Amino acid sequence: ILKSVSRAITNDPEVRLLAARFPRFFGFIKKRLTPDEKFGLYLTIGSVITVIFLFLFFGVVEDLIGQDLLIQSDLRIINLLQIFRLPSFNKLMLFITYLGRWQIIVLGVVLVGIPFALLNRWRYLIALIVSVGGGEFFVWLVKHIIERPRPLLINALPPEISFSFPSGHSFVAVSFYGLLGYFIFRAAKSRLLKICSIIISALIILAIGFSRVYLGAHWPSDVLASYASAAAWLAVLITALEIRRKFNHRPHSAPRFSVASIAGLSVFLFALWGIYVGYFFQAHSLNPRTEIIERQIVISEKDIPRNLFLTFPRVSEDIVARPMEPINIIAVAGYKDLTAAFGKAGWFLADSITA
Repeated sequence: ILKSVSRAITNDPEVRLLAARFPRFFGFIKKRLTPDEKFGLYLTIGSVITVIFLFLFFGVVEDLIGQDLLIQSDLRIINLLQIFRLPSFNKLMLFITYLGRWQIIVLGVVLVGIPFALLNRWRYLIALIVSVGGGEFFVWLVKHIIERPRPLLINALPPEISFSFPSGHSFVAVSFYGLLGYFIFRAAKSRLLKICSIIISALIILAIGFSRVYLGAHWPSDVLASYASAAAWLAVLITALEIRRKFNHRPHSAPRFSVASIAGLSVFLFALWGIYVGYFFQAHSLNPRTEIIERQIVISEKDIPRNLFLTFPRVSEDIVARPMEPINIIAVAGYKDLTAAFGKAGWFLADSITA
C-alpha cells in the first residue's frame, strides 16, 4: 500500500515540480518514508505514535489542572463501581491488582531475564530492564510534581500512602506485560499465537487498570494518564528494537543450551512466578474494614428546614455533575427503622446490583 501511494505521489506532475524546486526538503521526506532507510519509515511511524500518546497524556494533565469534565467525573465513576462490590469480586480484583505490584514485576523481570541470557538475547533483557526501571522513575517523578491526593481512603480497599497521579500499577503493566507481548509476537511462528499474545497482554493491562479504580486506589483519570504515557514509552522502546532488528545483521551467537531445555526451564520459571504470586496474594489479603462510629447529631424538628438541607443536593446529577431531576423526597431515619417501616407497608428491598 505504501509503495503504491508513493508511486502515485511521485508520478504527479505538480509534486515533481515542487520536488525539483525544493530538492533537500523532499529528499528528507523521502528518507523518512523509506522502509529501507535506518532512520526511515520505522522511526517515522514510531515517532508519530509516541507523539499521539504524549498528546493524550498532557491532555489529561491539562484537564487535571483546569478541573475539566474528565476530572469532575472521577468521583462519580468510583462511586458507581462501588455499587458492584462483592466479597468474591473484591478478592479477584485484589489478585489482579497485585500483578502490577513492584515485587511481582521485579521477580518477573529476573525470571524472564534468565532465558533471555541463555538465548543470548541481551537486547531484549536490556529493553525489559529499561522499560520497567524507566517507567518506575517516570511515575515517581510525575507523582511528586503533580502531588494529587488519593481518593478517600475510607472507600479504598487496599491501603495506599503515595500520591495518586499517575497510576504506577497501570504504567508498569504496560511497560512489562506489553513488552512481553511484543517479544512473544516477534518470536511466534503461527498467526494464532501472535494474535493471542496481543489479546492476552492487552487484557492483563486493562484488568490491572480497572482493578485500581474498582478498589478505590486511583481516580480513573490516573489510569488513563498512565496508559497514555506508558504507551508512548513502549512505542519508543519497540521502535528502537525494530530498527535494530532490521538493520543489525550481525548473527546471534549460538545458545549454550538446546531450545527444548530452555523452553522447559521457562515453563518451570513461569510456574515459580505463579506460585509466588499466589503466596503474595495470600500474605496480603484484604484487611477487615474498620467499623466507623458516627457521631450522633440531634436536630430539633423546627430546625430541620433551616439546618438539615443546607448541604444536601436539591437535584440529581449525571456523571459530569450536570443537574438532572429535582429530588422529591428525603427520608430522615435510621436504616433499620426505614427498612422496617417500608416492610410493614408491604415494600421489599430491591436485589443487589451485580455484574
